[in-house]
Amino acid sequence: MTLTLLVPLACLLLLAGALQRLSGIGYALVASPGLLAAVGPDEAVRLVAVTSIASCAVGIATTWRESRPFEACALVPFALLAIVPAGYFAAAVGDGVATLLCGLIVLPALAMALRPPRRMERVPRWLGAVVAGSFSGAMNAVAGLGGPMAASYGMSRRWGAALVPNMQLFLLLSAFGVVVVRGWPDQVGNGDLLVLSLSAAVGVAAGGGLSARVTSRTAGAVTVAVAITGAGVAIVRGVAAIV
Repeated sequence: MTLTLLVPLACLLLLAGALQRLSGIGYALVASPGLLAAVGPDEAVRLVAVTSIASCAVGIATTWRESRPFEACALVPFALLAIVPAGYFAAAVGDGVATLLCGLIVLPALAMALRPPRRMERVPRWLGAVVAGSFSGAMNAVAGLGGPMAASYGMSRRWGAALVPNMQLFLLLSAFGVVVVRGWPDQVGNGDLLVLSLSAAVGVAAGGGLSARVTSRTAGAVTVAVAITGAGVAIVRGVAAIV
């Protein structure tokens, strides 16, 4: 990877990590579209998974006291089961279709993250875990965007202060599943991968320091702006590849 590509991607993951620490869900929404435009859909999903392992580990280390791990882990089995067929589907449809799908998925995922459906509160806990876990796993495997659906479930179950650490734990375990199914990044050298992972981890640590100064509204606004811009690029690229 050239320096002119590595530096902006590292800055993007730094920002994504900070937003993840501030909101619990910003990492993939910010990182996925930009990585998609830079390295293509398959590699982008792998990079999101591997770098999110580093970012989630730092997030858990700094927020674990407020976590409710049993509630987060209730989603994990269903997510892992869904990752397998979704991963094979994403690999089979081709880069153009996968890129377009990833770009299109960002928009409803963003809407769900910012305004979760109220009806989810009426769904039985076990059914909500099945639906949220399965959709999160599938979206992780296809576009690296498993957070919004799981976050909507957490909001509907009133996780409150536990939302951020619970999401870090869920996304960490899901990321391992994505790496097993989609594989290790093969277009990025280990040195560059280390730089990107460290950037994500440093972003999370920086977000922790900023959490008392930056409001959730500001973090949400930055997430929306970056995610929509990246989604637009991905959509245009996907359509161009298909046509």
